Amino acid sequence: SRLMTALKNLGKLDTSDVIAPVVVLTMDKDTESLGRYQKMVAELRAAGIRSEMYLGGAGMKAQLKYADRRGSPVAIIQG
Repeated sequence: SRLMTALKNLGKLDTSDVIAPVVVLTMDKDTESLGRYQKMVAELRAAGIRSEMYLGGAGMKAQLKYADRRGSPVAIIQG
């Protein structure tokens, strides 16, 4: 995503020591939205940023807890 690339270029997001992935949280579960979120994860990975998309059916609170348990430095909320 442009945001992650900009943060990385500005030195605000150092990915060299990051072990945990950036987690993309999904609020909209329709096929079109999920496709966009998967594309975002692919773009993050192409930029060298470990990332994953939350695939469960839980709400935002549970998804944020998931990202926290993963040790994610950033959670991107989409939808």
